[in-house]
Amino acid sequence: VLKQTYQDWIMVIVNDGGQVSEVEELVSEYSNKFNGRCFTLHNKVSLGMEAASNLGIKSSNSDYIVIHDDDDSWHHQFLEKCVNFLDNTTSNSFKGVITYSTRILERIQGDEVIIESKEPFNTWLKSVSFFRIAANNVFPPISFLYKRDVLDEIGYYREDLPVLGDWEFNLRFMSKYDIFLIQEELAYYHHRLSIKSGE
Repeated sequence: VLKQTYQDWIMVIVNDGGQVSEVEELVSEYSNKFNGRCFTLHNKVSLGMEAASNLGIKSSNSDYIVIHDDDDSWHHQFLEKCVNFLDNTTSNSFKGVITYSTRILERIQGDEVIIESKEPFNTWLKSVSFFRIAANNVFPPISFLYKRDVLDEIGYYREDLPVLGDWEFNLRFMSKYDIFLIQEELAYYHHRLSIKSGE
């Protein structure tokens, strides 16, 4: 995030039941670079991804929102290109934008992250349609930037869903508005090879 060419952002880190001291220590290492743009929230017990996402959104104030999972990453121009589209579109139907994603397969070895391989995740897409995402979720949260004011109409992430809350949110979003596709791999969707379950 710190390497983004677009710098008018804030980051809310939601520590969902993890060690407070470890998170605060890591954030403090970058305090000069954050320059007041990073805030941390700590849940005593894990509330789950959907509730944690809602907590972060509700404790911030921005024109746009993107959910940045803790193990995913961006190309340095992700925010610049996505914000530029939403700032300049003349269409009232587009309230969100996604980019192509790169799937990164990796493993942890000691304190190192070892990248085993990279592959295009969804570069076969030519546009985003309600019909297509009704079949399966075709983009990860890391690649989706949207206008905050949509939440007033469609609501937040459903906290009663234990998994796939982002997919359900995307379906509600697309029932009202369109999502533009930037056909560049600007989001990196990381997968740990050691994790065999769906959790």
